[in-house]
Amino acid sequence: MAGAAILAAVSIAPDLDLLFHSHRGPTHSAGAALLAGLVAWVLTRRSAFAASPLPPSPGLRRTGRRDRRSWAVAVTLAWASHVVLDWLSNDTRLPVGVMAFWPLMRDYHKAGIEMFPAISRRYWLAEFWVYNLKAVAVEVVMLAPIAILVVGINKYRSRGRSFGPGDPRPPSAGAADTGGTSGRRGRRAGR
Repeated sequence: MAGAAILAAVSIAPDLDLLFHSHRGPTHSAGAALLAGLVAWVLTRRSAFAASPLPPSPGLRRTGRRDRRSWAVAVTLAWASHVVLDWLSNDTRLPVGVMAFWPLMRDYHKAGIEMFPAISRRYWLAEFWVYNLKAVAVEVVMLAPIAILVVGINKYRSRGRSFGPGDPRPPSAGAADTGGTSGRRGRRAGR
């Protein structure tokens, strides 16, 4: 659950640019997504999460390198999902679109289709809440099935793979019929 909360926070992090009045600029780009993944990889670089602020990846044992790679990819994709969804939304403020290919290009790009309605930032208007609640409802209706599918796939894939600290591990594939041994005699045993 902590991992999901971290990834949810990462997916909204591109909107921190609102604090600096430069929405949909460099934070809404593939370059920023890659930088976020690099930061996750660096933060998880410590010895198998012993002192890391990030929990191990779901369904994986604490293998260090594999978890670092998984977290880097997950953070990159979480950040990039925000960029893609903003690219698909109705943008009513100039410059229109997102700076998707920063730092390679500083141009703004907009999708040819708009899947999500615009969000109003004019909080002083009476219809502000109604307008934004409708926009949020559209987003939930469109994205909830995807989220449910991802959670279902993750539960299916991680079935039977998580073990507690004292739980016995299943035998390896090669040891299934030999009572836990490989069936080979050691060097000294054959002499």
